[in-house]
Amino acid sequence: MSSRQKKQEKLLARRDADGYPGLIPLKEIYHFEDFLTHERDWHSAVTQGRELLHVYRHAGEEVIVWYKEKPRTTVTTRRGMGLYYCYLTFSKRKDAYYHE
Repeated sequence: MSSRQKKQEKLLARRDADGYPGLIPLKEIYHFEDFLTHERDWHSAVTQGRELLHVYRHAGEEVIVWYKEKPRTTVTTRRGMGLYYCYLTFSKRKDAYYHE
């Protein structure tokens, strides 16, 4: 394996460990949770600490969105990123895609 491929794998592993910062605006968290729980049959879990959203579907499938103090932003997992784009595409709220 070349050094370029190793470097790319390290970057992808770090990104997946750190999450995706700033993707979901704070004002959309509860609409996103509502979309997942009512339209996609996910189940909401009790949030603790800095978690803003914790939903699960089957054993091992979960989406977590947490709050990062500096810079003030939300961070989500890779699965959360995919579901958020699904929410933007198929949400009944037409203004959901146009956020600041």
